[in-house]
Amino acid sequence: DNFLPSNQADEIEKFLTTTGEEWRFNIATSQKYDYDEQRKYDDNCREYLQFGKSFITTNDSGVTTYIDDKEQLKKVMWVVDEFGKKFNLDEIKVYRVKANLLTQYNGNKKEYYNTPHIDGYFPHYALIYYVCDSDGDTILFKDRKVSKRIAPKKNRLLAFNGFKLHASSHPINGIARVVLNYNIQRA
Repeated sequence: DNFLPSNQADEIEKFLTTTGEEWRFNIATSQKYDYDEQRKYDDNCREYLQFGKSFITTNDSGVTTYIDDKEQLKKVMWVVDEFGKKFNLDEIKVYRVKANLLTQYNGNKKEYYNTPHIDGYFPHYALIYYVCDSDGDTILFKDRKVSKRIAPKKNRLLAFNGFKLHASSHPINGIARVVLNYNIQRA
């Protein structure tokens, strides 16, 4: 909690939740294969739409692409910089940075969650930075069973091994759940 200085947390929240900010529509939060696999174990797995915004992407050939807006890029990198300082990491390789926005949907329940997944099939850390206060927990899994739920709280950072199965969930009370998702590696 209170991961970034409050002025930086406020600036990130403002630019990602201001009316007029552009987001990309996705019909689901993850791949259909992952959804079908989880439904074999638990019928609380649901899927619903997600809006996304990419800042840094690395393709399978290792080519990294950055968003053109340098001011936005600077802001999302505050999280990586602070993570490096707090955990004494001099160099961090950033593979992906994206924002996810989930909205309410009718019929949602607290026990429901989106498709469990991992972000990449390579050794890495996954970071989830909570942009604003909301509901819509992040769920961590062990052996495809729910092992922990983390509530969204503005300026909270969740860091875990990138091979850990995890899922988002849509808000029930809040209008939107907004997070920054990072995939990083010690350089």
